[in-house]
Amino acid sequence: MVSVDDTLKRSGLSIADMVRHKLYVKNGQDVKAVAAEFHGAAQRLAPSPATNPSAETVVVEGLAGEAMLFEASVIGAR
Repeated sequence: MVSVDDTLKRSGLSIADMVRHKLYVKNGQDVKAVAAEFHGAAQRLAPSPATNPSAETVVVEGLAGEAMLFEASVIGAR
């Protein structure tokens, strides 16, 4: 999650500017738990996602890396 915020910061944005995100959750994982962890991390980095959440899509599939539980694609805007 920190890498998402860091990537957005390199563009002059932050996790608070996230307007849409897509979570790719590894097949067999608890989708609700993974999404809750993502949202919790976002709220720790910036409180605004709790009051102004971004649009979310969740896709369950195999991921590129075996050790990965999920991947995220994020769009940020002001």
